[in-house]
Amino acid sequence: MTPAEARQLIRESFSAAVAAVDPRAATARALSERSFEGSVGVVALGKGASAMAWGVHDVLADRLVSGVAVGPVEAEPPATIAWHTGSHPIPDHRSEAAGRAIVAYLESTDVDFVLFLISGGGSALAEIPPEGVTIDELGAIQRRLMDASVPIEQLNLVRRAVSLLKNGRMLEHVSAPHETLLISDVGDEGPEVIASGPTLGGPIDPELVAAVLKRSGIEVSGPIAAHLASLNTTAQNDAWTVVADGWSAAGTAARVLGQSGLNVSIPKRCFSGEARRVAPALVRGAESGFTVAPGEATVTVTGDGVGGRNTEAALAVAIQIDGLDDVVFASLTTDGVDGATDTAGAIVDGGSAARMREAGLSPEAALMNNDSQSPLDASGDLVRTGPTGTNVADLWFVWSR
Repeated sequence: MTPAEARQLIRESFSAAVAAVDPRAATARALSERSFEGSVGVVALGKGASAMAWGVHDVLADRLVSGVAVGPVEAEPPATIAWHTGSHPIPDHRSEAAGRAIVAYLESTDVDFVLFLISGGGSALAEIPPEGVTIDELGAIQRRLMDASVPIEQLNLVRRAVSLLKNGRMLEHVSAPHETLLISDVGDEGPEVIASGPTLGGPIDPELVAAVLKRSGIEVSGPIAAHLASLNTTAQNDAWTVVADGWSAAGTAARVLGQSGLNVSIPKRCFSGEARRVAPALVRGAESGFTVAPGEATVTVTGDGVGGRNTEAALAVAIQIDGLDDVVFASLTTDGVDGATDTAGAIVDGGSAARMREAGLSPEAALMNNDSQSPLDASGDLVRTGPTGTNVADLWFVWSR
């Protein structure tokens, strides 16, 4: 197999993987295996909210009688579902309006069964702050944590704790039988982390939450302190099913790659960590044939360039494999939007760095400046899919001869 052939097969396998985790199709598949009696309502929250609601409609048709859906951009769910557009990644007044609309619906509906449809991005899209805390204050706390580069696990902990809607608290407002269908974008973490677990609660240590806030210079007093002191630390778990995640996407990609007749391997754990370090390490440890790995890396921004976590990973690998003719690496996000870019990521080979230099760009200098978009554009390695309508984090691919 040549590098060009490997690049093409990777693109085909990525397209198949994205299709396999389409929220509408995944929701419909899950519901086709269940039976419901009477009327059904939905609460859909996250980047896949509208599509998941349509998946319910595809199976239940006119038995889907009502509901509320919240997403990051305007969408058209089934006619019986009220749509709200929330704010992402920081909650604002639109998010609070959406959160209160969900509660109002759950407390007033008389449906026989409620389906909660939860996907990534829901943490900020719908919110109700604790008593005595405004939505602007809550948003400022989360922005402060993000600006301080707090690890995502700690940010999610605060999101789950400092809220009247997360960590299972949405269930306080529903009286009908219910179930949660989830599309996971959190790798190996538990389902209670997806959208901060509005219907799946878990134990929270108030002292740990306070420590995270204090390390970021956020005073823990007044309403925040009172709220943390009142936290219910017992689990509040709904019946739940993950209908699509990074592993199912990787499995589909692996089946397509396997048509080449080459060995295909999938790591046992999702990748994470600093993109410019983790990606080269994955390449160094790859076996002959194809490797496909799900996960989500991070980027510590010290420069003023343009790029995302996947383009930074690809640029770092392009430097590492410069001049080699037996390695191809791809880093692609399943939602089609890598950070603040208009790309899904990039596919690089041993000639990528040379093509950048021929265009007058230094890949090493670009990496130091977190400027991965420009050199990968110059080398012709960027992949643009447009928004895909799903999100199960990222897929990284390695082909080695």
